[in-house]
Amino acid sequence: MKILWLWLVVGGIARGYGARNRPLILVPGLTGSALEVKERDSPMPHFWCKRTSNEWMQIWVSAVQALPWEIDCLMARMTLTYDAATDVYSNLAGVELRALGWGNGTANGKSHKDILYNYQFDTMLHHLQQQLGYELGTDVFIAPYDWRLAGDAHSKPANGVGGYYQQLQGLIEKTVQAGGLLFVVTCLS
Repeated sequence: MKILWLWLVVGGIARGYGARNRPLILVPGLTGSALEVKERDSPMPHFWCKRTSNEWMQIWVSAVQALPWEIDCLMARMTLTYDAATDVYSNLAGVELRALGWGNGTANGKSHKDILYNYQFDTMLHHLQQQLGYELGTDVFIAPYDWRLAGDAHSKPANGVGGYYQQLQGLIEKTVQAGGLLFVVTCLS
């Protein structure tokens, strides 16, 4: 991690021309994106599993979801199927799943970053803010993704699954248009 900072700071990658920062997009590592679901009469393995939710419910990482009596419910919610005939991925019927915290690492209506993003990025974000003047959601962004999917599924949205590449392209274009500077994408693994 220190080598990355040396490269970013000493190499001038983080700083754009003049006093402004180049936009920085942070992509979490595998299983490093928090996931949340909404359910509508979804088939579950046990009667105690919640089947319908009007609000988004975090499932990855959630201590409650990892309890022994909830683990089967978690696995069902995260089920992903692939139809080779149509080349399309699908969630379990009635389950809508998305990565939590697009752009700023927070759930809608919350003011704090998710615990996964704090674990991965807090030291980095603190340094960026204190030493270089970056601000989360303004010139540094978190770009979480549905890590259950293979790369081809991210290229096109279908059945409420995929489309990450278009989302990422949109974020990149928006930040470049807003600031007029080249951007830096940092991926962790």
